Amino acid sequence: NYGPGAIRAGILTSLGFGHVGAAVCVANANVLLEGLSETELEYYSQRRDARWNYQLKAQYSVMLGEQQYFGGGVDKTLSADQEYELLLDPNGRIVL
Repeated sequence: NYGPGAIRAGILTSLGFGHVGAAVCVANANVLLEGLSETELEYYSQRRDARWNYQLKAQYSVMLGEQQYFGGGVDKTLSADQEYELLLDPNGRIVL
């Protein structure tokens, strides 16, 4: 039976050239939640709500211009001048 609610979990694979490139197990969230005790479910719910509230604050801060959407640092191997020269050189390569 493949009707609504019948499939609770499955494995997805990435196939290419006759071999499996990757496999991932996908499960309905209820599969996990049904296995938790009342105490574990309460703890999980509190953490989930805290993550949700953090996400909303961050999203609104970005929308209001109070925070950058992405503020990750970038480790640069080259200076700006070296990068400029490399990009203009058709034979340029970065050697680490």
